[in-house]
Formats: sequence, C-alpha cells, structure tokens
Amino acid sequence: MAIKDKLILRPDPAKLYLVAIGESAIVGVVAAGVAYLLLGQLAPSFFAVPATGIAVGLLVFFKLRLPTDDTFVELNRKAIRFVEPRQEQVIAWSDISRFTLQEGIVEDRQGRKRVARHYLAARILGAGNSAQHEDEPTQSGSEDLRISIDKYISNHRYSKRGADEEAACSSPERFADTVNAWRDFALNMEIGRIPTPKVQVDDNHVTEFMQKIFVKLNT
Repeated sequence: MAIKDKLILRPDPAKLYLVAIGESAIVGVVAAGVAYLLLGQLAPSFFAVPATGIAVGLLVFFKLRLPTDDTFVELNRKAIRFVEPRQEQVIAWSDISRFTLQEGIVEDRQGRKRVARHYLAARILGAGNSAQHEDEPTQSGSEDLRISIDKYISNHRYSKRGADEEAACSSPERFADTVNAWRDFALNMEIGRIPTPKVQVDDNHVTEFMQKIFVKLNT
C-alpha cells in the first residue's frame, strides 16, 4: 500500500440515485393505494390518488433519500472516520478490533439463500472486549459498530473517483481488506498477514430503508 496521509471512500452516486428512485417510487405507490382507499368514493379521487403518490414519492426522494456529498469513510494514519448527514464518528485504530465482513443472507419463498447485503462490523476494545481477541470475527449481535457498505461498491469508473478509491470499492472484500490494511499500517503490523474475517448473518428482516424510517420516527 502506498504511503499516504489519508484515503477517502465515497458512495457510488449512480447506485445511490437508482436506489433512491426505486425506494421513493415504492413509497409513492403505497401512498397512492392508501389515498385510493380513503378517497375512492369521492369524485376528485381520479386526480387526487396519483397526485398523492407522486407528492409523497418526491418528498421521500428529496428529504430522505436524495444522495448527498456529505457521506464518506476516511482512512488516515490515526483513525477511521465515518461521516453521514448530521452524524460523524471518529475511532482510533488502537481502540477498535479488526473489521469483519458480514454477509447478510436472505431466503426466498423456495428456500434458496443468497447474499443480499454486506456490512463492516467491529468491536470497540475496552468495552468488555479483551485485546487478545481483537482479530477474531465479529458475530452478529456482538458488534459495537456496523455499517452497510453496498452503496460504496461499484464495478465501473467515473470521474469523481481516483484509482485507489476505485480499487478499494471494486468489491465488498476489497473494501474490507483496504480498511483493515490501513489498521495494520497504523498499528505497525504486517499488512494483510491476518485475513479479513468473514461471517454470514441472517438478514431476513425489514430493509435498511425501513430501518431508517423507524429510526427517524423514534428520534
């Protein structure tokens, strides 16, 4: 790994916009259905139903899902920094375990399983976690930090990303390996000597989007 002061990893904007459009459209259709049930007996419902769906969809897109530039992961020689809108977290490399790549597994109606999402998970050392186990995999439920990384992953090039960022974001495995490589470098460890742990976790629950809505409603 080339010696640099920092590496900033940003989400793939094309993927963010596609997800935002899809999720906003779904919410709009649901809103239109509710409007139809409530206004179905009224004469203006022909115009009110689609108008309600469009309005709600646009509201969700622009207020909740519109991709912004204030989301990124910064890797530097002292710490890892997570930045989200109105939220920022900085953790020193010495205070956190090796990152584990968690694969979120979902099961369809035919019982077939597949990997649907990817997460980086780690434990804060000193919070009941012995330092001697800092390189062990972080299982679901034991993590102090867990971030979804699929929005960072892309297999195409675009002007906003440099070669190092493109390489780091080319796959979930490369993303996790890059983060752990910076941790090794900061802690004067042999880079890559200990492979990135990988575990599979049950992800048959509400989508990340619904989780965000739940959080917003309870804050």
